[in-house]
Amino acid sequence: MTPYQRGARLEYLARDVLRQRGYSVVRSAGSHGAIDLVALNERELLLIQVKQSGQPVGAALNKLSEVPGPRGTRRQVWVYHRACGRTTARWEIIQSKRRP
Repeated sequence: MTPYQRGARLEYLARDVLRQRGYSVVRSAGSHGAIDLVALNERELLLIQVKQSGQPVGAALNKLSEVPGPRGTRRQVWVYHRACGRTTARWEIIQSKRRP
């Protein structure tokens, strides 16, 4: 599996979680930008970068914090941790600092 295929697979997994939580989700396919997913429900807008565990998130958080959006837009990095031994797979959600 290529790195692109692994990344796309994780984006689809995150998309499915968001849809289960009541969001409408758009995936930015093939993007090399700051945003992989845009999720929207009646209360909020999320801009999301998806990463696999072990990948650095600092640069992704910095890029996300620079993306403009309406007041109240939340910027998140979703890090996927695979199941290992007795631990189950899980998502870690890291919030970007609020823009001034």
